[in-house]
Amino acid sequence: MPPDHPRKTRVLVIDNQAWGAEALARMLIDDGHEVDIAASEAIALEKLAQHRYDLIVCDARMQGPAGAGLSAELARSRPDLVSRIVFMSGTRPEAP
Repeated sequence: MPPDHPRKTRVLVIDNQAWGAEALARMLIDDGHEVDIAASEAIALEKLAQHRYDLIVCDARMQGPAGAGLSAELARSRPDLVSRIVFMSGTRPEAP
């Protein structure tokens, strides 16, 4: 690509709450990124097998094994992606 048309950053947003995933996706798209959404760990793993992502944003408080399970699975099967994962949460964590 010519330098005046740099490749867009491709982001995978993983969140089982559609409203949260869609809100984050809209912000990223507005900033010029390409975004895919996965509503579960299984869907995320399928998308990761099909596409190259520069960044993976995962809801850390998702129901099921998504956060820790996804991280562990990628550490085992795709260690090159582990450094691209960012965990986030739309809720405030409980006080210790």
